Parts: sequence; C-alpha cells; structure tokens
Amino acid sequence: MRLEKKESSKTLGATKGRLMGSSWVGVKVFANDEVALIPPSFDEKSEKLVKESLGVPVVRLELLSTELHGVMISGNNNGVLLPYHVDPDDIVRLRKLGLNAEIFASKYTALGNLILANSRHALVYRGLSQAETRQVSDVLGVEVEPLAFPFGVTVGSLSVVTEKGILLPPSGEALLAEIERKFGVRGELTTVNMGFDYLRLGIVANSKGALVGDLTTGTEFSNIERGLFWDMISLPRPQA
Repeated sequence: MRLEKKESSKTLGATKGRLMGSSWVGVKVFANDEVALIPPSFDEKSEKLVKESLGVPVVRLELLSTELHGVMISGNNNGVLLPYHVDPDDIVRLRKLGLNAEIFASKYTALGNLILANSRHALVYRGLSQAETRQVSDVLGVEVEPLAFPFGVTVGSLSVVTEKGILLPPSGEALLAEIERKFGVRGELTTVNMGFDYLRLGIVANSKGALVGDLTTGTEFSNIERGLFWDMISLPRPQA
C-alpha cells in the first residue's frame, strides 16, 4: 500500500500537546508533507494527536526500541535519511509506501540534530565528510551547505524549517535574513516550552500544521505560528 497523496491548501496551524506524557514532542516524531513517522509504542491518543495536528498519514516505525524518531531521522519532501542501525526491512517498507528512504552511510545517528532541510536547501553539521554531505544532497535533492550557527553546531536541533517558514532561537537574530533567503521562506525568532532554545526538540512541523509542546507560553505560541504559517497569520512581525 502506498501513501495517498492529497493536494490541499488547507493550513491547520499549530496545536499544543504532549506525546506519551512528554512536552518534547519534536524528539519523538519525524514529519514531512506526506507522512509522520512515530514509534510503535505510541498509544492511540498520541497517534491521533500527531495525525490531526500535522494533517498526514502516520506510520509506526521501529527504531532500536526508542522514541527518538525526531532526533534520529531527517529529510524533506524529496527524501528521508535514517541511521545505519535501522532494520533494512523497514527501509523497504518505507519505499513501498512511496518514500525515497535511504540509510545514511555514517557513524552519526542523530541525523535530525545534524541536518536542517526543506525542499529548497539544507544546512548540515560542519563535521560531516564530503561523502556524507554528498549523500544528503543526493537523497534530499537540494544544495547542501555545511554550517555551524555561532550559537550552536547542531543546526537541526536549534531550528525548525518547512516549505512555508522557519524558526530560529533569539540568539540567531543576526542570521535570520540570510537563513530566510537560503531556504526561500519567511521566519521568526522564538523559544519553546518556556524559554528553551533547542526548538526542534519541542516542535514537529510540516507545511500543513505543527505540534508544539504544551509548556509553550502564549507569546512563544504566537511566534511559532507567525514563523511557520505566514499564509494564515495576519499579525505583522514585531519591530525591533
């Protein structure tokens, strides 16, 4: 069975919630505009929350008996990279669903922390080799740029990007305009879960919706929606 691809302009916006009792929802789920990958251990409530928040089918995927799918998996709408210890049978299963899934030929496993990508561009951890960087480019189908933010080297964990928007922590203010240009989207500065800078750990998002940890404050929530869903939110960007 392949994933049913539906073209829809509907934007769901952001939703607050917990997954399996945790506010660190971005740790547990990988999502693009076609699918969300979740651990087999998720209960029905958590699975339903992911599906309804992101507006895509949900697929349960075993990953070393962990709930770290958002940390260990990276990708965009062109492809998905998984760490070397994933079961090859699961790669075959994902391909049968229509996903361009590949095992990342590297010792690194926390791919979600090391790669920040949408379908226009990718930033990767500067420690990746040329061969590793080339594989990211080949699978995700984008130009890849090694980069370390001045405020942290794990570009994938510090930021959240989709086809519609990007979020950076407040320490990334000086880079925001440049990062917006690279990814071809508008963005916003924010924290998540009451002041946490590592945004990806508390947010999982695609172009249709976002799930945000329930410790996120009202101001943070507004910033997140403004940064990811400019087409839906009419609030202007605050002026310095």
